[in-house]
Order: sequence, then C-alpha cells, then structure tokens
Amino acid sequence: MPTASSSRHRDEVVGGAHPGHHGGRRSPITMRIEMPESRFADLNGPVHFVEWDGPPGRTIVLVHGLGGSLLSWLAVAPGLAKHGRVLALDLPGFGRSDRGARRSRVSDLRTTVSRFIDEVADGGPVVLVGNSMGGGISMLEAALEPAAVEALVLSNSVFPWKRGSTLPAPIVMLGFALYELPRVGEWASRQRVTRLEAERAVRLGLRIIAADPSTIPPDLVRLHVDQLVRQQQDFDAGAAFL
Repeated sequence: MPTASSSRHRDEVVGGAHPGHHGGRRSPITMRIEMPESRFADLNGPVHFVEWDGPPGRTIVLVHGLGGSLLSWLAVAPGLAKHGRVLALDLPGFGRSDRGARRSRVSDLRTTVSRFIDEVADGGPVVLVGNSMGGGISMLEAALEPAAVEALVLSNSVFPWKRGSTLPAPIVMLGFALYELPRVGEWASRQRVTRLEAERAVRLGLRIIAADPSTIPPDLVRLHVDQLVRQQQDFDAGAAFL
C-alpha cells in the first residue's frame, strides 16, 4: 500500500513568459508550482509518486520520459486536476524511485506502470498520458491491458523508427551511442557533475525538447537541476540508462 512521506514542498514561481509582447519584450507571468506530498508504493521495490486531487469519476496517470521524472508534469498537472484525480510517478531508476534489483527495460517499466494502475489507481480504467519514452510505455500498456486504459494521450512520444522517418537530434544520437560503448556507459554514469555543469545540461535538454525554453519558470529549472545533482551522486540512477 502507498505510504506518505512527511515532507511537503511548495515553490512560488515568478518567471517564464507570456505569449503576448509588450514593447517587443515578453511580459513576465507568475505561476505557483506546488509539489504535492511525496508518497511511495511498494511495487517490487519503492516507487515514488505524487497526487493532485480532482473531481471524482476519472483518474489520469502521467508517465515521464527517459531522463525525466514526475517533475516533468509539475506545470501541467494542476490544470489536468480540474478534470479528475491526477497521479504522476517516478519510474524505477528515475527521480526518487531507486532501481534496486529491478531492471529498467521498457518491458519492465511497463510492468511497473501496470502494477501502479492496479494498486494505486484502483485498477483503472485510467487516462494514460505518456511523454517521450513514457509514450512508448503507455502504448504497450494500452495494447496489453486495454481494460485498464480508458484513453491514451501521447506527448512527443517515441514511435518505432522506420526508413524515411526523421532522425533524432544528432547530439541525442551521439549521447546514446556513447552509452552503448563497452565500459564507457558505466564510466559516464559514475561521473560527478558540478552544479554549474548540471544547470548547463538541464538547459541544453530544455533547448532540445521545448519549443520556447524561455517560457519555463526559473524555479522549475532549479528543481530539475537539484534532481540531476542528486542523481549524479547515485550510480543506481545513472545506471538506468545502460
């Protein structure tokens, strides 16, 4: 059964940008980012998740991508909670979910999502939302457990590559290629980064995945940097990439 931690984090975020312009400059906005109470479910090992209350009758489960975490959903989950209960989890080996003895193959992560729906989301059916790799995991879950998935939403999801399709950004392909080299991937995962290096890495990632990184509130960037620094102190987290 899920158990709740005693910590609760709140951050009021001032920053980002409004789509409108004033004098050729983007106008600042104020956004309140609230990190709900951390909870853990025992799904063959601890799985960290958070919840946003919403009207009864619908449950929305959010599945992050490779290198991501439930932090990916902090800015959008409150809006989704207007339509139902919202749950976001850290997959094993990501965020605050230690991998432990579990493996981080897509099939294994799909099994975790399936158990999460069974044990935390009351068996579903749920609206399953997946980003990037989380989209691929969500597609598998919907195909293998159709009774558990009311609807499937894919956000910049991965799809099986076929000839003629657009290739990923070269820097992304290079990064994955390096992790595939014998011993190189493990060496890279064990490297420690300074906070400045972590911030550069986060901002580089945002430039790759965000249409306009300037609209992302600075404190939300800070939360991602904090997490990257914390993960780099734990080989288990980096090993999820291998």
